[in-house]
This record gives sequence, C-alpha cells and structure tokens, in this order.
Amino acid sequence: MKILIIAGEISSDIYGAQLARALSSKAQPPEVYAIGGPHLKAVATKFLYQVSGQHAIGIYEIFKQKKFFKKFFKLLPQILEKEKFTCAVIIDFPYYHFKIAHILRQYQIPITTFITPNFWIWQDQKKALKLVRYSTNIITIFPQEYAFYKQFTNQVFYFGHPLLNLLKPMPPKTPTTYKVITLFPGSRKQEIEYLLPKMLETALYLTKQDIPYKFYLAVSDPVFLPQIQALLDRQNLNIELWTKDIHDLYHISDFGICATGTVSLEAILYKTPVAVLGAVSFLTYFLAKYILKLNIKFVALPNIVADYQIVPEYTQTKIQPALIAQEIRDFFQDPSAQTRFLTQADHIKQALSQNHNVFQEISNLLLSS
Repeated sequence: MKILIIAGEISSDIYGAQLARALSSKAQPPEVYAIGGPHLKAVATKFLYQVSGQHAIGIYEIFKQKKFFKKFFKLLPQILEKEKFTCAVIIDFPYYHFKIAHILRQYQIPITTFITPNFWIWQDQKKALKLVRYSTNIITIFPQEYAFYKQFTNQVFYFGHPLLNLLKPMPPKTPTTYKVITLFPGSRKQEIEYLLPKMLETALYLTKQDIPYKFYLAVSDPVFLPQIQALLDRQNLNIELWTKDIHDLYHISDFGICATGTVSLEAILYKTPVAVLGAVSFLTYFLAKYILKLNIKFVALPNIVADYQIVPEYTQTKIQPALIAQEIRDFFQDPSAQTRFLTQADHIKQALSQNHNVFQEISNLLLSS
C-alpha cells in the first residue's frame, strides 16, 4: 500500500509528518510518499518534492509564484505515472487544491482532504460542493468547518484540532522584572516584507514606555534570515533572534505580535496573549473587498473559532504601531483583562478538543477506506 501525502504550508508539513509517523506505527505500515517540506522529508518512505513555504497570500502575490508552481504541476503527472498510489492526502494546499485534485483524479487516486481551504469562512457553498465531489473523506479541524461541510456530506470527520496533540507540557512561567515580547512575522517572505517593519516599529514604541521589555523574534525558517537581518539593520533595537523550538518561545513570552495563521492559535493554546496583524498588497485587498466582495468578520483564528474578539487584530491601514504598543501596555496594567484572556483561552482549548489523537484517527480512516 502506497499513500501520497501532499502538504502545502509549513504547518501542514508538520501535520503531514505526524500523520506519516502514525501510519508507520501500524502493524502493517504502508509506504508513505511525500510532497511537502523538511518535516515530511525526515520521516517519509520517499520524499518527492519540496513545496511547503512557497505559498503567498493574495491574488497578486500568487501570480508572482506562478513560475515555481508551473514546474511543480509539470512534475506531478510524471510522479503519478511512475508510482501507483492507493490514495492521496491533500493537507491545506490553498489556491492549488482543485488543480492538484484534478490531476490526482485523472489517475483514479482516491483523495482525502485534511484541512480544507477557507470556503467555510467565506461561506462559499459552490466551491465547497466542488471539494465534496472529489473527496472520499474530509477531515476538518474546526467545529464550524465540520458543521459547514456536514450540510453536504456524511464523509466529513472532526477529531479535534491537531495542534492539541503537539502541545508540550510547560512548567509555570518564571516571574521576571521585565516583560518578554515576541515578534512572530510569519512563514512567508511576503508576510515578513509587509508585517515585520510594523512589528519593529511597535517594538520601538514599547521601548519608550515605563515598562521594561525584552524582545525576541521567531525565525520560522533560516532561509529568511538575510531578509530579517536587513530589516533589523535599519532599526536601533536589541532583539534576539530565535531559531530553536517555537513552543519554548511561547512559554517565556508575556505577549506576542504575530501574523495571521496557525501561530496565533498555537499561542492561545499556550495561554500567551497576542495581537494579530494581517496585510496583503493593495491590489489584492481591492479585488477581495470590492470585486470578489469577500466579507470576513475576523482574520485571527482565535477570534474566528470563538466568533467574537478574543485577541486584538489589525489589518491593512489599521496596523498602527503606536496604537498596538499602547494596547499591549494597557493589557499589562489591567489584571481583569489578563484574567478574562485566560478564561477565553480555556474556552478555545475546550472548543477544539475532542480527546482524540487526530493523527491516529486519520491513519485508521485511511487504512480502512
């Protein structure tokens, strides 16, 4: 039995690797072939191609990645011609999900979709039905996502959020005379380009306050170090770059400033408060708002899960460093806000927990289909 795992994002590469490990733990483990990133590469029976980390956000930004994915889509049929796969798992491959599925279907390969595109957030039933038609199984990771797809198929499953299976036990935080602020600029070149300058400016404003701070900057991939260092060289800031396990960084952080995406949710599960920043090019923003007329209530995953604002979020022209810095200071000086956040973080964790090992459940489903 040969299973192909295709992971599009950095986080989905991690999930794919965990799924590969769960499959390999079976009494009769299948061969796992992978397209993704370094985590899958480390555990797959055979690693085929690196795509994780190549994604962009937005219409204009995706166009700039066209050359890379043109090469990928030329290679994919060649792989499928050579290898005969029992099934394939597509993990969170935004924008190219349909194209990958179309190619897989040409080779009669059953498809399990693990983490769907944001159709459930946009309430896009037309695209959701298209996904349902080609998916043998759909594995969702949010209760709202599950409820949305349950309208259309019985082959949708919700075992909880995979992050809950990856949390590390942490001792209580050690009190310090300063507050630790961590910048999480994201795992895409575009996010670092758009958001890190605003984060650094926020850090500068914080240094002018009466609270002492220590700053860290999470580096999602060493490939971004030159880009990050070039931006740091323009600022007179004492910031320590963090390239180790990000889970340990959540533990020592008193507050995080982060890009939209998984990191904001992961921080909440570690009970680390964050402010979430989101920005795309002006062209992408204009097309989404005025042409496609996308009306998204929240951009931060904790707020989407709760359906009300748990963490502050700032987008486009509303990313104002002075305002963000003041909100962080106010949070530290308001014990009731801190207590409220901890309560809300517990609610998020409860909403995402189904007391399952997500990866074992998915592996069982794949082997029984």
